[in-house]
Amino acid sequence: MEALRKTVIVGCLIYGLYGLMSLLQLGTFIPPLPIKPFLFATFLITYVVVSQKDFSPLLRISLLVWMTTLIFVGQYFVEFFFDHTTVDLYLNNVEPVVLMGSVAAFIALVYKLIREMGYRSMQYYLPLIISLAIIPLTILFKDQFAFDWGIIIVAFLLFLFERLKKASSTEEIHEKILFVIYGVAVITVIERMTYLI
Repeated sequence: MEALRKTVIVGCLIYGLYGLMSLLQLGTFIPPLPIKPFLFATFLITYVVVSQKDFSPLLRISLLVWMTTLIFVGQYFVEFFFDHTTVDLYLNNVEPVVLMGSVAAFIALVYKLIREMGYRSMQYYLPLIISLAIIPLTILFKDQFAFDWGIIIVAFLLFLFERLKKASSTEEIHEKILFVIYGVAVITVIERMTYLI
């Protein structure tokens, strides 16, 4: 699990520090956007390696589907392998389906995770309602804007609920998944900062 934690921290630091360096040198905060899907792929591969003995099939499958589809959301990963015409075809015809698949897998992941972690009342319903609200908002905006902010808000809530927990500690199987969610959220916040700054 330590390898996953280090991978996520180093990936987030690379992404954030590169943006900070560009802010200092160029006066504009620009993280290395094209490496985002490769960082996500690194998180996914590290998770698969360190969680081979974990037993929670639905949780693992939803995380694998979410991360795999998340890698293909946007043009950066596809742009690396294909020409401009294929990328344009992908962005107009395939990417919206991949985005909705990623949203569905994220909702399944959040639902299964909060059930297995034993959340009750507000801790159960708040992340679930926010993740479910992503579907109509993503369809309405026809962009991944709502999905990105949904991931960020749900990750923040999960982080907050874990820190406020008084009794038992989090099981290692859930902690690994939380690290991946936190890493994706941090990179997404850094990316969204480029649109704000």
